[in-house]
Amino acid sequence: MSSRRAGCILGLVALLHVLVNLYWLRRDTRPWVWDMAFHARMGLDYLEWMQHPSIEGLRRAYQESLQYPPLYHWTEALSYATVGRFEDTAVFPNFFFLGLMLWAVFRIGTRVGGVDVGLWAALLASLFPMVVWLSRTPLLDFALTAVVCTAVHLLLETKNFSVRKNSILFGVACGLGMLVKWSFLFFLAGPTAFIYFGTRAQKNHARAANLLLAVMAMGMAASTWYAAKAHYLLMDFLPQHMAEGAAEGDPALFSPVSWLSYLQFLLSYQLFFPLAALLAAGVYWSFRRQPGSSSLAVIWVWLASSWLLLTVLRNKDPRYSVPLLPAVGLLAAAGFGGADRLRTQVRWATLAVAGLQFLAITFPLSVLPEKVSLGIFQRGTYTWEWQIFSNSYAGFLGPARDERWPIDSILSMVAGKGGRTLYVVPDHPYFSAEAFLFEARLYRRPVQIRPLRSVDFSVGPGDFIIIKSGSQGDLRTTADAERLSHNVKQDPSLRLLQTYPLPDRSQASLYGPKEAGSSLFGHR
Repeated sequence: MSSRRAGCILGLVALLHVLVNLYWLRRDTRPWVWDMAFHARMGLDYLEWMQHPSIEGLRRAYQESLQYPPLYHWTEALSYATVGRFEDTAVFPNFFFLGLMLWAVFRIGTRVGGVDVGLWAALLASLFPMVVWLSRTPLLDFALTAVVCTAVHLLLETKNFSVRKNSILFGVACGLGMLVKWSFLFFLAGPTAFIYFGTRAQKNHARAANLLLAVMAMGMAASTWYAAKAHYLLMDFLPQHMAEGAAEGDPALFSPVSWLSYLQFLLSYQLFFPLAALLAAGVYWSFRRQPGSSSLAVIWVWLASSWLLLTVLRNKDPRYSVPLLPAVGLLAAAGFGGADRLRTQVRWATLAVAGLQFLAITFPLSVLPEKVSLGIFQRGTYTWEWQIFSNSYAGFLGPARDERWPIDSILSMVAGKGGRTLYVVPDHPYFSAEAFLFEARLYRRPVQIRPLRSVDFSVGPGDFIIIKSGSQGDLRTTADAERLSHNVKQDPSLRLLQTYPLPDRSQASLYGPKEAGSSLFGHR
């Protein structure tokens, strides 16, 4: 197949994904959950800074961004400025990153085994369930996957750091990758070291100089954020991050469950067993039939080194290893190459299964069950299962659902009554402080949003409280939600303003103060 024809096919694939995602976004009316709402809001922060640039405004946006670099949020801001302030606008940058990922995977695959391998690798990578799900959210991991693939392609283009221009481009790509998410380093550290130290290329000053230039280019690009955030990352975030895994119930580092976690995530959440089994055949064939390919060796190092680095971190989540999925697709596509009848049959069977799964996680298909599980793998804050198949991730990010959560109606009422602050008791995925905060910023409601976690609280004349019956959400942050809700209902200084039926068959209740300066729960 010619490169031009393959490019046309990839263009059609990209267009198909964009159209399907636009359809999904239009049909799915649920609010962004937790981290999604946070990242969508950060795009609004940078939009405000772009419209009124100042050092103080940038410092404030950097402070609000916590441990998250700003590149995706900058693209969100451009999207808001171009398309408009809509909830779905936060996802539109992923259309660019989708094209970037397809291009980069295609180029890597072409280097490994020709145009056919590149085309199949890009097509398969775009259909993996976790990749599809993330492409419909403002989470950083989809953009990270695209930039990781681009950096790997440019690393191969350096020809063992013998080409100065490409080495500098690789450094710039790494700097941009670090500005997407700091875990970018985990995915490129191993391949970079292998290219420089592990290949048979002649060691000389020119290669060392090119590597140094690449590191300098990365540092210059990344320092636009890391220079301002270095103290916070080292003194605050890293210690907190290390303790977070234990708090969430993630397995101890050197336990068997810990070492199996990312394999389990691959089989049960990122691919599912039927697709994983077919891809495993391709990976096996690529290992057996192309042992001397230096480009293929880089992909193996990319996969193995990143997997190891992620495993030795206590915090574990299926999202964290998504940038490794294109490497799996590349290895499988390399194994499927050739005219062998069996490999051809398996290749087309793989595409058929991947396509069927793509349809099932996008549209409600009655021919497949919602979930097939063999039982629990590990239980913590989140329960991970051995899933043969599931049409949704953690109960959301599956087929589009029309669920109208009355967040903006509540904000409008609070603003209409002169409310200054709304305290949110539940931490439900679709009814959390982050969801309220995003919509307050999106629709310019002049209401501050605060989570309410403690009974040690006093309410002023402009303060309101929202509670919810039924499921409260994250158990770590809602341990006192039931008691808080009871006290809110019983406190004579508060009055019930309105109730709202919610899509999960529960009810939200909005309370406001009867008089200024009253003490919530002050009659103990």
